[in-house]
Amino acid sequence: MMQSLWLFGSYLTILADCTTTGGQNDLIEGYSPPGSQTPLHLHMRCSEQLYVLEGEFTVFHDSTRWENCSLRIAGKTFSPTGLGFLTKEKS
Repeated sequence: MMQSLWLFGSYLTILADCTTTGGQNDLIEGYSPPGSQTPLHLHMRCSEQLYVLEGEFTVFHDSTRWENCSLRIAGKTFSPTGLGFLTKEKS
């Protein structure tokens, strides 16, 4: 399954979804212009892992257990199911 769409100013391509991965995860490649940001949200079906190929992101987690983190090339973060978060493209 391959589908592309614009969402919150980012261009996303769904490379694989739960129907092709046995319900385990989704694989999405995205381009986010500088300054773009997702709203605070959470995933109830599966967790999210963000891996940065280029640019810089800040991830804000809605929890006192986690600190906000800045990610650069090859940086990654994990947001478990049910934990609210947002991402912001810095560059």
